Amino acid sequence: MNRIVVAAMLFATASTLAACASAPGAVSYETDQAKIDRVQRAALITGAQVRWVNPPDKPIAAPGP
Repeated sequence: MNRIVVAAMLFATASTLAACASAPGAVSYETDQAKIDRVQRAALITGAQVRWVNPPDKPIAAPGP
């Protein structure tokens, strides 16, 4: 009996969390080229070397309903 109650509670929790994870308007990202250019220009002036491991991203507008 106790296992059934625990299983039901776990199922209800998992179902609730799964519903929260999927947003109706998913956001897409693109590389923020303007920021990359600013950082590269500053690095050129100061003599620093930049190696992008994770280039900066910016959210792009999702199409409206």
